[in-house]
Parts: sequence; structure tokens; C-alpha cells
Amino acid sequence: MKPRTLLAVLAGAGLLVWLLLRTGLAPVIAAAAKLGLPGLALIVAFQLILSLIMGGAWALLGRGGRPMPFSGFVWARLTRDAVSQALPLTQVGGLVIGGRALALEGMAGDFALASTISDLAVEFVTQIAFVALGGGLLAWLRPHEHMGAPVLAVVGALAIMATGMVLAQFWGAHWIETGLRRVLRIAPGGDESAPVAHAFRVIARRPDRIAVACAMHLAAWLLAALQTWMTLALLGARISLGGAVVLDSLTAGVKAVAFFIPASLGVQEGMLVWLGLMFGVAPGAALALSLARRARDLLIGLPVLAAWQWRHGARIWRRESHPPIAAGRSSP
Repeated sequence: MKPRTLLAVLAGAGLLVWLLLRTGLAPVIAAAAKLGLPGLALIVAFQLILSLIMGGAWALLGRGGRPMPFSGFVWARLTRDAVSQALPLTQVGGLVIGGRALALEGMAGDFALASTISDLAVEFVTQIAFVALGGGLLAWLRPHEHMGAPVLAVVGALAIMATGMVLAQFWGAHWIETGLRRVLRIAPGGDESAPVAHAFRVIARRPDRIAVACAMHLAAWLLAALQTWMTLALLGARISLGGAVVLDSLTAGVKAVAFFIPASLGVQEGMLVWLGLMFGVAPGAALALSLARRARDLLIGLPVLAAWQWRHGARIWRRESHPPIAAGRSSP
């Protein structure tokens, strides 16, 4: 682990410990006990449905390459999220391994790279709308909080990140291709696949698919807020659906901006406690919500990573020299 990553982990862990000590373990345990194993199983199942939706959005963007089953995109999405949420890696690490997973599942390497970046750009664009919705609801439901400036700062940061990714697809494809091929160990494509710059153009030529992918990602964001509302209800905390949208959207927005902190450690907990207080959610319930999310992520992520290790792990984790993956096929 790099020193700056370790520092981010320690800072996030310190914030989490401080929140737990300040709140006390008893309220957190009491709220978590109300959830129970059936409640945890329910939110795990809910999250798997969200993964299907997000995998479907990715499939719409990646179908311009070599045809591959819908399940390949869902598997790549599960792998991408598992690395980001169940391992001490940043969201960038999850993105890299997600693209790698798609290539190893049989997607042409150029389209694996292009669709990964395009899917992330679409996700960021829809997240901007989701955070803006949360900010608007916060201003309407809690006008005395005066949170306009922080919300605009988060939206602005997300807009800059999304704009950078969109522009990179048109003017930075060569550098994206060079850098990601080196990281993902994908060899340049031959006659059977287009270069990454062309793959971006192929994706852009289907605005209908991009629009549907945007709608699917936005639906996933809204359903995630519904999941937050449902989880809080199972924890015994009452909150309006609009309040749940505020909690989920602004927490997700800050987590995206703080992408350099592995697993958003401390960031997620701090935002849920802070925003929860505005809507009458006790800190113990807010921390129990965060811990339930982390338990959910581990229950999904660890089996996915175990299966990934069994199928392809040696190609990712070991450092021995081996031939790179040629575009459009898996290495033997």
C-alpha cells in the first residue's frame, strides 16, 4: 500500500473510531439488532438487483465490441464494486480491475477499455443529477440548514470529473489506451478489433443506447435511496423518502469526490451521521446503517473476489512476467 493511501486509510479509520466512541457502541448495537439476519439478507438481495441494472447499463455501451453474454457485464460490475468496497483499494482500483474482468470474460480489449470509461462517465453524469436532486430536496425540506454552497461544491467537483472523462474519450483516447493497456495487460488489437479511439466513436454513434444507459443508472441511484429508506426503517429509524434521497445522494456525492480514500472509510459514516441528524436519525442508527452497508458489501464482495481469484486471480495478483491479453480473447 502506498504511503498516501495508508495515510488516507488511517485518517478514515480514525474518524470512524471517533464517531463510534462519541456515539457509544450500545445505540449502534441496539439498532443493528433490529435489522437482524433477515433484514441484512433483504438488503443484500436488493443490492444484487442494483448490480443487474448497472451491469445492464454497461452492456448497452459495450455491445459494439465482440458479442458477449449480459452476465459478463454483470460479473465485471460485481468485480469492480467488490474491489472498491471489500478491499483496501481506492475506487480507481475497482475501475481498473472491472475493465480487466470484462476483457478476461471475452470482450474485445479495445471495447473493454472504452466501455469501462464510458460507463463511468455516464454514471458520473447521472450522479450529478442525483446529487442536485438531493440538494434541491434538502433546500426544500430543511431551508434553515443553508447547505447550498457545500452542495454546489460537490456538484461542481463531480461536473469537472465527468467533463474530464467525456473530453478524454474524444481527445485523450491515445493516452487512455497506452496507460490502461499497460495496467490491464491488454495487448493492442489486431484486425479483429478496433483501436480504443475508434471504440469510443462507435459508442458515441449510438446516442439511443447512451440515453437508456443514463436512465438505467439514474434509476439505480433512486433505487439506492429507496434501499436506504428501507434499511433505516428496518433499523427502527423513521425518515421520509425525500430525506432518504438527501442522505443517499449527498453521501454518494462526497464519496465520489473523496475517491482517493479506500472504501470511503470514515467518509460514509461521517456524512450519514451529519445528514441523519438533520432528519432526526439518531447517530447510533446512522452508524448502524453504515455498518449494515459494509456488511452487505462484504457479503457480496468476498464471494465475488473468491470466485475471481479461482478463475483469473493468478493473472491479476502475481507479479511474474506473462504474456498480455490480446484484445478480444482471454489468455490461455
